[in-house]
Amino acid sequence: MGFQWGGCQELKEYVVGLRREFHQSPEISEEEVNTSKRIQKELDALGISYKTFPNHQGIIGIIENGVGAVIALRADMDALSVVEETGLPFASCNAGKMHACGHDGHMSMLLGAAKLLLQNKDQWQGTIKLLFQPAEELAPKGGAHYLIESGALEGVDYIFGCHVWPDLMPGSVATRKGYLMASSDRFWLTLKGKASHAALPHQGVDAIVMAAEAIQQIYMVRARQMDPIAPVTVNVGVIQGGSRYNVVPGEVKLEGTVRTLDAEMRNLYPVRLKRQLEHLALGYGGEAILDYQLGYPPLNNNDQAVDIFAEAALEVLPQEKIELNVKPALPAEDFSFFLEKCPGAYFWLGCKKEGSGALHNGTFDMNEEILPLGATLLFQTAKKALNKIKE
Repeated sequence: MGFQWGGCQELKEYVVGLRREFHQSPEISEEEVNTSKRIQKELDALGISYKTFPNHQGIIGIIENGVGAVIALRADMDALSVVEETGLPFASCNAGKMHACGHDGHMSMLLGAAKLLLQNKDQWQGTIKLLFQPAEELAPKGGAHYLIESGALEGVDYIFGCHVWPDLMPGSVATRKGYLMASSDRFWLTLKGKASHAALPHQGVDAIVMAAEAIQQIYMVRARQMDPIAPVTVNVGVIQGGSRYNVVPGEVKLEGTVRTLDAEMRNLYPVRLKRQLEHLALGYGGEAILDYQLGYPPLNNNDQAVDIFAEAALEVLPQEKIELNVKPALPAEDFSFFLEKCPGAYFWLGCKKEGSGALHNGTFDMNEEILPLGATLLFQTAKKALNKIKE
């Protein structure tokens, strides 16, 4: 069986201690200055060489151990603009900022995996790249591109990563071949009418009335102009318009998101939406201006990489704790950008804790017992990948 869930007490203390440090000092996307310095300090202590960059806070750590393949392991670094409500003794010290998506755990697990790789160099041969990525939460742009443009994937044969997942029980993992997580695109719609006195509506073009119908059209396009079997979800999350009760509003702005696992539907939706909104606005004598930005692509796991992870996981966990055909989910992850450039796999690590809120909630917390397990899984997966390629 090799490594057991939880590993040794030393590993547990190491990763839990790091996670609590990171949790107390969260920094949002593109502001991860102190987080980056803390990781660099730890890499120095471990004797791991690394690269930093002038235009972003990302880090590429490098562990070389003879001639062989190159495997990358990735963890995201940024926190969210969320007020923490956990009451933890190591709660955020930065007001209005919180590691509410588990990235504190991701960083600590990757450092734990690095420590295991160093301690067990007799079990593997090749090169490991440790990718500490900023700005994962900065949709629709994300931060993966920073590391890709900095050469993080040069020479890499496979890349692996994971996300703590509160819907799964601690001590379990889940993934699947093919699409695991959705794309995440955003749109901004400006509806321009003509302001007038409320007593003289015929002299204006009511942008709020246009907006009311536009919202229906936004959902109608998905419901009646696209394959109903395709997994696509649309949400209008922001409406801004009007200035006074007795003025026919001349402008309304909407903002929303579209998520799907289907590449064809992803490209089709904005085309049909634009056509529908332009015709709607024309009928009112107004104007519809649609700014539609493609963000994170669907996260598409490589079949062979999933097989490698599955074999590695079996050395750590019993079969019943490993789900290899989990139902895809529509949250997005910019790890998908790495997978467009390099074969790899992403998996979910169960972290359910009683009383904890969902991801991105001010009460989110994780069961810290899973941290040494995550470190061990990353280590075993990297080792398994190197040895598979060597064969």
